[in-house]
Amino acid sequence: MDEKNIIVAAVAMITNDKKEVLLQKRADPEPAWAYGKWELPGGGVEFGESPEDTVVREVKEEIGCTVDIVRLIPHIQSKLIPGDVGAQRHILIICYECRLRGQQNPTPTDAEVSEIKWCTVDEARGLDTLEGTVDLLRYADI
Repeated sequence: MDEKNIIVAAVAMITNDKKEVLLQKRADPEPAWAYGKWELPGGGVEFGESPEDTVVREVKEEIGCTVDIVRLIPHIQSKLIPGDVGAQRHILIICYECRLRGQQNPTPTDAEVSEIKWCTVDEARGLDTLEGTVDLLRYADI
């Protein structure tokens, strides 16, 4: 299989003392099927980068905050997603439960994020989320 068809992503399940999780709404028009959906902050692991470093970097880029990793969520998602020109891509999603370091106010700091929201797991179930997001939230220790 062509390596370009495999993506490894790392996402942050950021929780707070109110038993809420932080979700962000996608503003990136690519891919079109994901536009406007709610998701956990995160993104693709870059060459030579650890998934833990990816989570910290992506959260800083997308919502302007520094996080501490609490634990690895014991479930790696494996999905086939639509790619360019009808091709499929295989994505592996590694999730870490995280906490904001100190008193920070998360806000969208990347053009790919239109808004953020703190919500309970039940509230997240009612949102238009990327496939697999709510499934990961069942592992939240909140």
